[in-house]
Amino acid sequence: MEADAGGGGGGGGCFCWAGSASLLFLKQTAAMSASSAVQRLAALSGALAVTAGAYGAHGLRLSNRDDYQKELYSTANTYHFYHSLALLGASRCRKPALAGTVLLAGMGCFCGPLYHQALTGP
Repeated sequence: MEADAGGGGGGGGCFCWAGSASLLFLKQTAAMSASSAVQRLAALSGALAVTAGAYGAHGLRLSNRDDYQKELYSTANTYHFYHSLALLGASRCRKPALAGTVLLAGMGCFCGPLYHQALTGP
């Protein structure tokens, strides 16, 4: 009887282990999808930074903007690239959704006003 009770207890432990393994799998899947989303946002942000840089190098150069506005645009574009690279790194961290959210907010707070001021003037 003791062997049978031990076997039943082992089976119960196995069931509990399988439940925690499936829970762990679900957590990893959720983390993987957040990581994938942050990687895609990093790729999109990087592509937009390259496009904005091309506009700054070719389109903005031919416009009648003063040197200060061109410098602001260049600074905004540099920060945009840095944030895009940081987003790519954030996809590999422990909490990619949180890190990605913070970096996107920082990109909006730092790059957005600089782009706006450079394109619209003082």
